[in-house]
Amino acid sequence: MPHPSSGGRALHLVSESAVRNNAKYRTDAIIALAHPWHDPLMCDQSQTGVYSLGMAHYVAFSQHMAKFWRDCAMTCDQDNVWKNFAHDQGDADPAQAHGLMPDFFTKFFNAVTGLNFTWEDGLAQGKKVWDFERAILALHGRHRNEEYWPPYPPYDSYVYHSGQPYLQTAASGGSPSTPRAVETVWDPTLNSGAGGYTEAITEFAFDKTKFDSFKTLFYGVEGWDTATGRPTRAGLEADGLGYVADVLEGKGRLGGMTATATHSKAGATVGIKASAKTAAIGKTVTLSGAITPADEVGQNVVVYVKKPGKKYWAYSSVRTSYKAGSGAAWQYKYTFKKGMAKGTYQFKAVFLHMETPTVVTIKLV
Repeated sequence: MPHPSSGGRALHLVSESAVRNNAKYRTDAIIALAHPWHDPLMCDQSQTGVYSLGMAHYVAFSQHMAKFWRDCAMTCDQDNVWKNFAHDQGDADPAQAHGLMPDFFTKFFNAVTGLNFTWEDGLAQGKKVWDFERAILALHGRHRNEEYWPPYPPYDSYVYHSGQPYLQTAASGGSPSTPRAVETVWDPTLNSGAGGYTEAITEFAFDKTKFDSFKTLFYGVEGWDTATGRPTRAGLEADGLGYVADVLEGKGRLGGMTATATHSKAGATVGIKASAKTAAIGKTVTLSGAITPADEVGQNVVVYVKKPGKKYWAYSSVRTSYKAGSGAAWQYKYTFKKGMAKGTYQFKAVFLHMETPTVVTIKLV
């Protein structure tokens, strides 16, 4: 019987038992490796599972693992990700169910380096790398209000619409007659009501509100500030990165600071105007606008353009807000270059997930 998350679509694989065995081999391996959580629900990629705390644990583990064991230790080309976790021939031969992790990765790394790293040591280093990368993003103004699927903005990706559902990549694939994305999902009816994993077609639209709630769960798991999505001093110091916290605090972009924790789209506004309504090839037009609150200096303002004949907005530039008199403002110089199509160009700007209430148009003649 299909899991409810499959939308009633039957999953055509070799047999129902093979589906469950393949799912069990993979999920058992991941859960065992996913230190420190080992969350039994972390592999549930159903329509409800993708927003769960278990999925937050899975995403955190996969990042910590990848940042060290796959990137720093350079094991990324050894095999595909599932065979690293669990061999996909496990159903035919249970003795082969064990993947390359952790034994091959640790033995390979230690043999080459002369160190004595455990699997958990690598995950801890991966967490440190992940937090450092996050700090770099925060330094450049990254905020939780910007973390949605593209296009940016208005953050209205096809993944949020039922007519164009989000399609997960296939872990084990379907049959040639059903080449749809399938993933592991938790079925509470299996094993006499104790629950267990099977595989189902995971084809559904994302819910933006639920995804916002998931981000809060995920930031909490990572020890980041849930209001901004930025690393905190406590978390960075636990990584031995206190100096990174000092830099972020000096720039007003450390998670948990009053100046950043209050950032939200509520109350934030950004304006836009152009220095000319028409232009010619080789000419530069200045786009600019005021920002509120007035103390929002040093923040990102993203400029988008819709070119003649196009139905979509395209990223043009990211600018940094600056102090202008008693307030804050932004500015961008847009040059019309040789070969650009003539016609009407539309521009808008986005600040803290808020768009300019109007767009400006410039006609290239």
